[in-house]
Amino acid sequence: MLAFRSHLITGTRDLDLWPTPSAPVVVAALQVYLAAHHPQLETQALALPDRLEEANWGSLWQQWQQLSVGLLSYSGSIADPVGSRQTLADMAADWGIPIILTVPAERWATAQVNAYAALVQQSGAVLRGLIMVSHPSDQELPKAIEGIPVLGSLDLLKTTEAELCLQAKDWDWEWLNTY
Repeated sequence: MLAFRSHLITGTRDLDLWPTPSAPVVVAALQVYLAAHHPQLETQALALPDRLEEANWGSLWQQWQQLSVGLLSYSGSIADPVGSRQTLADMAADWGIPIILTVPAERWATAQVNAYAALVQQSGAVLRGLIMVSHPSDQELPKAIEGIPVLGSLDLLKTTEAELCLQAKDWDWEWLNTY
């Protein structure tokens, strides 16, 4: 039986696509897949505002606590400030939410993965893995980048429920199910 836990899904800063739309699409794919294959999980999603300083953290925390399986999406970066002394990675650590990071399938993404992995480790949060965005289908998906597991890939142009479900079906559910 799948024991999928709640996750924060966020992206990296892509200067050509800021803010990147990948985290909400990953959340949509997770929701469609889980609803189709594991309806007992009652998965619900919350989205953080693009400007984190506008978030009502107390209200979000109360909503989050009421979810059995929650997916929290943020279109920005895990390094974005939540306050004057905290990043989103610190908030994820405080709330005990593991992170799935969406990264573009570009050569320069490895440097960002290193930087974000260091930030997540420093914060005390858990980085569960990576979803490669717009990975060419004719290229083999790497198993890991800098030791962080690649859980799957996502084509941002495939957004129907059926397409999202098919994409999520191929993700590494065994890894997502372990803790």
